[in-house]
Amino acid sequence: MKVLEWQNPALVERNRAMAHVPWGVYESVEQALSGDRRASQYVRSLNGMWKFMLYANPEAAPDFAAAGFDVAEWHDMPVPSNWQLRCCGLQRQLIWKIRIIGSCRGLSVM
Repeated sequence: MKVLEWQNPALVERNRAMAHVPWGVYESVEQALSGDRRASQYVRSLNGMWKFMLYANPEAAPDFAAAGFDVAEWHDMPVPSNWQLRCCGLQRQLIWKIRIIGSCRGLSVM
């Protein structure tokens, strides 16, 4: 039986750059000595609004890297954030489940 990548607990990375120290590229020695990587024109924050869609498994996902792929139906998600609590209507479901589980265990929840 073939084990799919997403079902293999031994697979912990794919298409990921090797971990490294947080070096930065600076425009001058003075800028480097200041230690503020965000001041460099060569650093870009990925914070902002991103598009997100959850699929049942990787095989169900369309080729979203294709040129012209339409993401109009995808959810807007602020980054950084937590997709489990921010997208796809899961926030209400998770909070409801937490309240139910907490109540069953006699915990004070929200």
